[in-house]
Amino acid sequence: METMAVEGRLLIAPRGWSDRSYFLDNNGLSCSEGPPDVVEGALALKKAGLLGELYNKVFAHHASSGMSCAQQGYTFIDVTHGSTDGSDGCYPGITVSYKDNHANETFFKMELAALDAYGKKWGLLASQVPLIHACTCHPESTLKTKAFMECSDVLNGMTGSWVHHHPLDQSELMCDGGPFLEATYALAILKTTAQVPMHQYDQIAPVQCDQLGFPYKYPPVDHCFAGLHIWTKTPVLETDEGIKSSQLVENGLFSGDWMIRFEGKYQLNHGVLNRVSGCQCSPHSSVGHDMGTACSQEGSASPIRGWWVEQ
Repeated sequence: METMAVEGRLLIAPRGWSDRSYFLDNNGLSCSEGPPDVVEGALALKKAGLLGELYNKVFAHHASSGMSCAQQGYTFIDVTHGSTDGSDGCYPGITVSYKDNHANETFFKMELAALDAYGKKWGLLASQVPLIHACTCHPESTLKTKAFMECSDVLNGMTGSWVHHHPLDQSELMCDGGPFLEATYALAILKTTAQVPMHQYDQIAPVQCDQLGFPYKYPPVDHCFAGLHIWTKTPVLETDEGIKSSQLVENGLFSGDWMIRFEGKYQLNHGVLNRVSGCQCSPHSSVGHDMGTACSQEGSASPIRGWWVEQ
């Protein structure tokens, strides 16, 4: 354990958790619990995906003594809208519980409303939105398994993008975009690394980066995520201020004490979120090639890298 002073308080930054972790939704209606790696991956994918607005203010925490879902009063299992054992429909390995049936029904309606709002915001067909959500779930989840035959059609030609932000003021620095599924998973990966302060509130957008205020596409593929491209606000990448700021922030998060302070502030899992720099990248990317075998060790990369097999 490591102690530090943040905003006048003595905080502890966990070096890594064993056993169980959990996270709530923004309104505290549901509690999801499982092994720390699985929990961090599940929360990151939920934040990045179409239901992101339900989770963008929460983090995963250690289910220490007295802090498991059941010990906090979440003992009701939904047997109406999903599985009969409480397993999460979008991400295997975690269980979801509620305090009572009213909370369960309320949250189910909030999920439907969030999907509806996402579709209306981006002009998507209402019939497509639930499928897009299912098709961007974990490949072994029940939702994606049921929708599998329709995923190639519903995601065909869809673009996704997200913006890097400065953690101090959330100013927009640069944008990454590409095929919707790959862009969604890439954003989820960043939410399980030391770059999470740059993507605390980001949700995948089904548009190109030019529609998010970044009109200039850098032709070479992204150095970290194969298949994606960097977009900037100015035409020359080498002199773009957003690119310069993004590099400084990333260096501070991976090499300095920025992430340690962020972990301490929110009591986060250092063992999962602060792994080997570079191992978050695609093995087919330039960074991935440079990393060689460094990312083959267990626990070196994002939990999502453990199941995302890129073509």
